[in-house]
Parts: sequence; C-alpha cells; structure tokens
Amino acid sequence: MKSNPNSPLNPGAIRVIIVAVFVLIALVVLLNSHLFYFMQRVEQQEVGIRFRGGRIHEVVGPGLYSDVGLYVELKKVPSSAVPLIRKSSLSPPAGGSLIRCLGWSWARTIM
Repeated sequence: MKSNPNSPLNPGAIRVIIVAVFVLIALVVLLNSHLFYFMQRVEQQEVGIRFRGGRIHEVVGPGLYSDVGLYVELKKVPSSAVPLIRKSSLSPPAGGSLIRCLGWSWARTIM
C-alpha cells in the first residue's frame, strides 16, 4: 500500500503520536497512583504518618521522606491538632505496642 504524498501525516508520524499519547497516559497514572511518594517534606510543625497497604507503618517527625511499594502514602498532620497524652496514663493494648512521637502516642494493635 502506497502512502499518499499529499497527505499531511505519514504513517510514521501517526505511530509516533500514538506512542506519545500512551506514554503521557502512563505518566499520569503513575503520578496519581499510590505506588510511591518521592521527597515529600514534613515541616517542623507537622507529624508525618506513613501508611503501607492502608495500615499505619510508622509515625515520623520533620524531614524528607520517600517510599516505593504497593499502596504507600504519607499523610501530614499539624502538631497543633495533636493532643498531648501523658505516657504514664497509657498502657499498651493486649497484644499490641505503642508508637510515640512528639508527645503523641498511637496505640496500635499488631495482628
């Protein structure tokens, strides 16, 4: 099959356009997915909560954080919204442990 020399687009240009569209769609999906976060900053007045698979993985203080995995996420909570709890008034739940960060304790049951 011969291409028409008067056609504005030749078959090679059409292939390049199709590949570029697929690459752009793949980039949008990757950037909006829960597969990673890169160089996210937790400010001095914030507490960061790292999630993996929808569960709390770690409570972190100020700094830069990156992670790659399935369903990873870093949520930031202003430390002004964090209530202060005395450590002596807390006891670990049955079969669990306490995670303590910046005067705020999270009770987490380990299954």
